[in-house]
Amino acid sequence: MPAAPFILMAASAAVGTIRDITAVSARKRQQSAQAAFLQSQAERARAINDARDRQLLRSQSRERAAGRARQTSSGLDPLAGSPLLLQENVAGLNEFDRLLARSIGLQSSIQADQQSHLLRMQAASDKQQGMLSVISSEFSKAASFASGPQKKGS
Repeated sequence: MPAAPFILMAASAAVGTIRDITAVSARKRQQSAQAAFLQSQAERARAINDARDRQLLRSQSRERAAGRARQTSSGLDPLAGSPLLLQENVAGLNEFDRLLARSIGLQSSIQADQQSHLLRMQAASDKQQGMLSVISSEFSKAASFASGPQKKGS
């Protein structure tokens, strides 16, 4: 086999290998960027959830204080009998509302965390599979180079 065609075939294989490795790396970078974006969404969801929780707590606290003030101004003792039971019930319902709102917000951040984790795992797996595919392809090309040109009719 003349050297020139062999050199061209080897150069072509090298360029193909570089292209394949670049494509694998680009896919990994894209998936990593998407994972980072999802991670930031999860962190933002947690921050929003915490802010909403604090806001709801302040609002509920003001409402309970206003209720106690109304009861006291009307002459009722807010720390005895039915008014006390009412306050306890309202406090329990308020706490339930806060916990429910918090769980909904946490669900959103957990989903984003899970998607981010899955993308990172997929990126690592895709990179490994892509590199193994490139290596396998290169071994196949090397074997075909080593066997030399195929003669027609043999």
